[in-house]
Amino acid sequence: MEQNNRNSSSSEERIGVCICSVEHTYLAIEEVYVQQVLPIQPVTFVPGCPEYVRGVIYLRGKIESVIDPGLLVGMPKKEDREEGRILLVENDSVRTGIVFNTVEDIVQVLASQIEPPMSSLSDALKPIVIGSFTWQNRTILLLDIEKMLLLIQEGS
Repeated sequence: MEQNNRNSSSSEERIGVCICSVEHTYLAIEEVYVQQVLPIQPVTFVPGCPEYVRGVIYLRGKIESVIDPGLLVGMPKKEDREEGRILLVENDSVRTGIVFNTVEDIVQVLASQIEPPMSSLSDALKPIVIGSFTWQNRTILLLDIEKMLLLIQEGS
């Protein structure tokens, strides 16, 4: 019987996620959306953009926007850290860089481990969080990148 349990868990859907932090909040992005992890770098300010748009970077012949997810959900603006990273994410219609304080790890999460979004989430986070799971005794919020990129697209 133990072997059956092992077989059923190994066939369960796994979701690859990139775990990042914004201050003391841990967030995850499905790895299918992550194109590249870049070291923090200078961002050129663009006047007239929403506050959460840090500006743009020049990357291999293309200009990419860079957003601050903390500002998108109402956190106060913080200075970049040396260990900060920019995740270049993309869906079918939008490509942008997202600034994080740290990139912690890339892990596989069992779909059954993802719980519905917590009712205590802030109103700004509720629309962009799919659910949560526990990793290294921390609660990780799984972002809905499709909705997040749609909000960014509508806001610019």
